[in-house]
Amino acid sequence: PIRGSGNSSLIRAGDSETDPICRTTYRFGPGKPPKLELCGLMAYEEEFEVVNKGFTTRAQVFRTHLGTFQWRYAGREERKAAGADNLMVLDRIVKVALEGGKQEEKRIPVARLVRNAEVRSKETRITTAGNGGRLMMNLMEWEGTKGDAEQMEVLVVASCLVMLKKEVDRRRMHQAIAMT
Repeated sequence: PIRGSGNSSLIRAGDSETDPICRTTYRFGPGKPPKLELCGLMAYEEEFEVVNKGFTTRAQVFRTHLGTFQWRYAGREERKAAGADNLMVLDRIVKVALEGGKQEEKRIPVARLVRNAEVRSKETRITTAGNGGRLMMNLMEWEGTKGDAEQMEVLVVASCLVMLKKEVDRRRMHQAIAMT
């Protein structure tokens, strides 16, 4: 809404600017995770924080009423199989009970942001932070449920934009460190 602000509103094409479907509150700095809020008909009256998985990783986790999800950067083999220079994957994390009372994390891919020369934004290079790509979603798990597939679509798009914004901020931080 304000130039230079990290906050944003996601609006469907053709809708008025006063009818956002999701709002993102983005505050720069450690200990200030971005928040996603579904709006309008999709409102669940809940904000979702997108938090770092750990200090040494770029992976981000958010918990919603639809499940727990994690954006991560794919490894070399996964990128090669997808034909991508850069690949971000959104996994749904499900805890599975094992014998003896143990638990295991099962990851179910929900979306991928593929970036290569074909789909990258014009006039950007492989090293450009926050550059575009092709976002592909698999929302079959939520099909047939009342509004869940639409909510998932919005959460995938909004959280992907948060990841791209975090990429840009990370690059700016590295540049500031290099300059000092």
